[in-house]
Amino acid sequence: MAKINTVLELGTYKTRLLTNESNDIDGKIKLKSYYEVKSPNELLVSTKLELPIIDSDLISSYLYFLKRESKLGSQNIILLIPDSFVLYEIVSLSKKLTKEDKEKCIKDVFKDKMELPFDRWIISENLIESDEENEKLCLVALLKKNLLEIGEIVQEIGLNPIEIDTNFFNVANLIEKYLMDTDKKDKNIALINLGNESTTIGIFKNGIIKQIRSCSIGSYDFTSQISRHFHISEKDADRFKIKEPFFLPEYSEEQETFYNYHIIKDKFTKLYSDILKDFEDYTSKSEEEKIEEILLVGGGANFKNIEIMLKEKLKLPIKKVSELYNIEYKGKTLDGDERNSLAAAVGCFFREQ
Repeated sequence: MAKINTVLELGTYKTRLLTNESNDIDGKIKLKSYYEVKSPNELLVSTKLELPIIDSDLISSYLYFLKRESKLGSQNIILLIPDSFVLYEIVSLSKKLTKEDKEKCIKDVFKDKMELPFDRWIISENLIESDEENEKLCLVALLKKNLLEIGEIVQEIGLNPIEIDTNFFNVANLIEKYLMDTDKKDKNIALINLGNESTTIGIFKNGIIKQIRSCSIGSYDFTSQISRHFHISEKDADRFKIKEPFFLPEYSEEQETFYNYHIIKDKFTKLYSDILKDFEDYTSKSEEEKIEEILLVGGGANFKNIEIMLKEKLKLPIKKVSELYNIEYKGKTLDGDERNSLAAAVGCFFREQ
C-alpha cells in the first residue's frame, strides 16, 4: 500500500488539513501544506450520542475551505478523530476462546462504559503482545453511525479516508524512538494527551502500551470556567488564557493564593487527581514500583506553565512532546506550541502502511 501523505484532523477545537513533504526517523518533519480553521460548535463528538453533528452542511463548508486553500484534488487521506470520540480498553484474552466467547469477554469489558447498546459500536482490535496461550489487545470502540456520518461528510468534498485513527496513538507513532530508547528500558513512561474535551493517559514500558484511560476534563473546561467567571465569551476567554498568567513559572506558596489560579483551581484539581488515580491504579495492579516520567502533549499542554504545576502535584519530571521533534513549514521551524498541537497529526506520517 502506498504511503498516505495527507491528514485531515477533525478536532473539537481546531480542524486541520496537512500534507507531508518528508520526514525522517529522528522526528524531523517538513510539511508541504498546512491549513487550519477553528472548529464550529456544530461539530460535536461523543460516545454518548449517535449522529451528534448539528449542521453537516456547515461542517462541509469548513472542510471544503481547507481543501481549496490546500489546492488538493480528490485523494486518499488519513482521517484523525479526537480521543473523546472513542472508548479505549486493554484486555488479555486466551487464544483458545471461540469467536462467541471472545465477543462476550469484550462486551463485558465495555459494559460499564457503553451507554448505548453493544451492537451499535464498531470495535477495532489492535494486538499489543502475544505468547503461546494469550494475546493482549488494545480495543477501540466507536459508534457506527458517528463513523458513517463523518465519513460521508468527508467523502462528499472529495477526500477518501483510507485510514481512520485517534490522536493518542499517532502521538505515540511520532515519539516511538524515544519510548523505545535503551535509556528508557524497563521504565514506566506516561504519555498524557491534554485535548480540548478530554485527556487521555497512557502508560508505556519498553515502547509497549500497558494501560490507557481517558478522563472527561480537557482544555475547554478551563476556557469555560474563565468565561463564566468574568462573564465574557469563550473566544475572549481563550485570549485571556494566552495573555494572562494562571500558573507561575516556578512553583512557590504564592501559587496557591494566586487569584487567576483560583478561578480554574477546581478544574485543575480534577485533572491532576484523575491522572494520579490512574497512576496509582497502574502501579497497584501491575505491581510496578512507580511512573518515572511524564510526556505532555496536545493543545492543552500550551496552557502556559501548566507543566510546572503538574510537576509539583504529581512529583514527577515532565517533558513536553514538542521538545522531541521539529516541524518545518515554508522554511520556518514551527514553535513549541504549534508542535504540541500538531503532534498527533504529524504522527500519522510515521504510520506503517
